[in-house]
Amino acid sequence: MSPTNRMVRTHAISFSGRGRATRAYRTRITAAREASVDAFHLAALVSAGLLVAGSVVNGLGLKAGSAAGAAASARDDRTAAADPTRAGAAPD
Repeated sequence: MSPTNRMVRTHAISFSGRGRATRAYRTRITAAREASVDAFHLAALVSAGLLVAGSVVNGLGLKAGSAAGAAASARDDRTAAADPTRAGAAPD
């Protein structure tokens, strides 16, 4: 077994004399479960917030017709490179 995949016992189960887990152990388990659920809910809220923020940025960043404007600009750049008089240089 890989040293990074070792099974480590982090919690020793405390039993009373009658084979039942002690109150302290049950309290720790309950607290760990609640913390795990709270962490999951927080992660879900953060993910939802990032999703909304991304959609807002996408909505504000993309405008109707911006693709047509970018294509026209690229076409003008190619024509200007082929014809130096269209690049803004004044004819002699």
